[in-house]
Amino acid sequence: MQLEKIRNYINSMQGKNLTFRYNGSRNLIYTFEGKIVKCYKSVFLIKINDDDVIKSFSYADIFIGSLEIIK
Repeated sequence: MQLEKIRNYINSMQGKNLTFRYNGSRNLIYTFEGKIVKCYKSVFLIKINDDDVIKSFSYADIFIGSLEIIK
Protein backbone atom coordinates (compact mmCIF):
# COMPACT_ATOMS: atom_id res chain seq x y z
CA MET A 1 0.00 0.00 0.00
CA GLN A 2 1.31 3.42 -0.84
CA LEU A 3 1.44 6.12 1.80
CA GLU A 4 -1.16 8.22 -0.03
CA LYS A 5 -3.63 5.33 0.06
CA ILE A 6 -2.91 4.80 3.76
CA ARG A 7 -3.45 8.52 4.41
CA ASN A 8 -6.81 8.44 2.62
CA TYR A 9 -7.87 5.30 4.50
CA ILE A 10 -6.96 6.83 7.88
CA ASN A 11 -8.89 10.00 7.00
CA SER A 12 -11.96 7.93 6.13
CA MET A 13 -11.79 6.10 9.50
CA GLN A 14 -11.55 9.31 11.52
CA GLY A 15 -14.03 9.46 14.43
CA LYS A 16 -14.93 5.75 14.41
CA ASN A 17 -14.28 3.36 17.30
CA LEU A 18 -11.49 1.03 16.20
CA THR A 19 -9.23 -1.59 17.70
CA PHE A 20 -5.49 -1.17 17.18
CA ARG A 21 -2.58 -3.56 17.60
CA TYR A 22 0.84 -2.01 18.12
CA ASN A 23 4.04 -4.05 17.93
CA GLY A 24 6.25 -2.35 20.48
CA SER A 25 9.81 -2.89 21.52
CA ARG A 26 11.13 -6.23 22.79
CA ASN A 27 8.35 -8.16 21.04
CA LEU A 28 5.60 -6.65 23.20
CA ILE A 29 2.23 -6.33 21.51
CA TYR A 30 -0.27 -3.78 22.78
CA THR A 31 -3.94 -3.97 21.81
CA PHE A 32 -6.14 -0.97 22.54
CA GLU A 33 -9.38 0.64 21.42
CA GLY A 34 -9.67 4.26 20.42
CA LYS A 35 -10.67 6.86 17.87
CA ILE A 36 -8.61 8.66 15.29
CA VAL A 37 -9.19 12.25 16.33
CA LYS A 38 -6.96 14.30 14.04
CA CYS A 39 -4.99 13.72 10.84
CA TYR A 40 -2.00 15.78 9.77
CA LYS A 41 0.35 15.58 6.81
CA SER A 42 2.78 13.09 8.39
CA VAL A 43 1.06 11.84 11.55
CA PHE A 44 -2.36 11.09 13.00
CA LEU A 45 -3.62 11.16 16.58
CA ILE A 46 -5.49 8.38 18.38
CA LYS A 47 -7.44 9.00 21.59
CA ILE A 48 -7.50 5.82 23.67
CA ASN A 49 -10.95 4.97 25.05
CA ASP A 50 -9.86 3.72 28.50
CA ASP A 51 -7.75 6.79 29.29
CA ASP A 52 -7.68 10.41 28.26
CA VAL A 53 -4.37 9.67 26.56
CA ILE A 54 -3.69 10.76 22.99
CA LYS A 55 -0.97 8.94 21.05
CA SER A 56 0.53 9.94 17.75
CA PHE A 57 1.56 7.59 14.98
CA SER A 58 2.95 8.13 11.52
CA TYR A 59 1.45 6.70 8.37
CA ALA A 60 4.72 4.82 7.94
CA ASP A 61 3.91 2.84 11.13
CA ILE A 62 1.03 1.24 9.24
CA PHE A 63 3.14 0.84 6.10
CA ILE A 64 5.87 -1.13 7.90
CA GLY A 65 3.41 -3.10 10.04
CA SER A 66 4.16 -1.63 13.48
CA LEU A 67 0.54 -0.51 13.85
CA GLU A 68 -2.45 -2.50 12.62
CA ILE A 69 -6.07 -1.44 12.50
CA ILE A 70 -8.47 -4.21 13.43
CA LYS A 71 -12.10 -3.43 12.65
